[in-house]
Amino acid sequence: MTMSEWSIAEAKARFSELVLSVRERPQRVTKRGRNVAVVIAPDEYARLSGAVERREQQPMRAFLEAAEKLRAGEALGLELPRRKRAKARKDPFGSR
Repeated sequence: MTMSEWSIAEAKARFSELVLSVRERPQRVTKRGRNVAVVIAPDEYARLSGAVERREQQPMRAFLEAAEKLRAGEALGLELPRRKRAKARKDPFGSR
């Protein structure tokens, strides 16, 4: 067993040690060799949950910033693709 991996039985029997060890690094808890949980320090949780909130809000922020630039008359740096010229189609209302 590495220091960062605990079986459920070990985690239950040595819970205090598990909780104290999260100061050093996150601790994985496994059941029959599969990961079932990760125990992390409160400050790490706050950092991670804040990153998720920022990521979820970012698309709206980007949209609002682009809208503000447009209102101010700034170019957004977008390049439109060149339009392909299609073959001329027959006029369905043309003379017969």
